[in-house]
Amino acid sequence: MVVQTSVTDPNAAASAVMASPGAVPIPSAPATDPTPTAEPGHPQLLAIGAPLIAHLAGGTTALVRALGPDQVSSAPASGGKPPLSTIGVITITAKVTHGSITLAATDFSSRDQTGRPIVLTAKGAGSATATQGTTATIAIAGRFTSGAAQITWINQKSVVALWDFNIELD
Repeated sequence: MVVQTSVTDPNAAASAVMASPGAVPIPSAPATDPTPTAEPGHPQLLAIGAPLIAHLAGGTTALVRALGPDQVSSAPASGGKPPLSTIGVITITAKVTHGSITLAATDFSSRDQTGRPIVLTAKGAGSATATQGTTATIAIAGRFTSGAAQITWINQKSVVALWDFNIELD
């Protein structure tokens, strides 16, 4: 079957193709992006702030998100130049849909764009536990320099997620 369309009217051309038998419909985009799923041994790389559905040992499932870093302080460099580094706080939340989870500051590590480790410390409680229907939240702080960095979550000796972000100090 040949469908004749008007070259001058692209909308008419699309309508003619869609009206023909056997035309392939064009799907609509989903209302929201799908949430990636991770488990130990199958980690996800995400932008900071992106949610993650984590399936952990023992049947625990949680929606986990790393937010920040929120700048706490930055000492200006001499001569009015931008600061060389800043203390940033990253907040980790885990809303449990099945089972229970303990988030501990020691389960997270960070590196800058050169691979240099960034020391992280708990800001407040060093761990938080949540059961089904509740949310665990911890905050961890590190001294970041300008550039790219990442935060890695390790659960039971396996990487589950890595969130990347940029620090701008200008």
